[in-house]
Amino acid sequence: MMNLLLTVSPGRLGLTIKVYKNDPQNGAVITEIDPACTFKNQLEIGDRIVTIDGRKVTKIEDLSLNKDRLRKFGIVKKKNQVAAADGREVSRENITTATTTTSATAVKAATEQLQQQQAMKQQYLIRTQQEQRAAKQQQNEKIEIPKHPMMGLSRRVNGNYNIVHQHENLKNIPKTQVISRLQTFIESLSQMKCISNRSRLHISCTCMQFLKNKKRLQLAMCHAILEYST
Repeated sequence: MMNLLLTVSPGRLGLTIKVYKNDPQNGAVITEIDPACTFKNQLEIGDRIVTIDGRKVTKIEDLSLNKDRLRKFGIVKKKNQVAAADGREVSRENITTATTTTSATAVKAATEQLQQQQAMKQQYLIRTQQEQRAAKQQQNEKIEIPKHPMMGLSRRVNGNYNIVHQHENLKNIPKTQVISRLQTFIESLSQMKCISNRSRLHISCTCMQFLKNKKRLQLAMCHAILEYST
């Protein structure tokens, strides 16, 4: 354990610090030291600031020296994080009466533990970026379908659709295959911009009714619609 004397002023200390609330050791873990930091010769990455002005550091608020925003320990508006990585040294011009001297206690942390934490954070960032790219790519995909998928294929009689151009092989299609494709088709209706909301609702209700009845002729007709629209 070593004792530090930190000069806090309107400038930044040049440290990036994080408090791990669930860590039994607590303390503010130093995760980055800017080359311009005044205390770079005294501190190393992985050191913990465990006390400040005699108070134990267990949460971010413990690093606040007083209510004056200019005299905080480089605190920024981020949850569970203290950051001051710009490394600006305090010049004589901007040192004001707000400049104070405070005492802090730092201890050496387990380097292996810090490396594991940084590795987990890096893996999380990589995984998050990959998921964001995949979601963006999926969002940009467009489904190309005819403007009127029902036209020329079926006609409405007494509230039901009957096949106009029916093929013999449609009756031999397994029900499970048609039901699976029909469910996928219903889910994709929301992405079909070329269909009006009224038509989309009508198609969806009709398909859901077919799924409920699961009759051979209706499923065969749905399969024909899917073949026409995809």
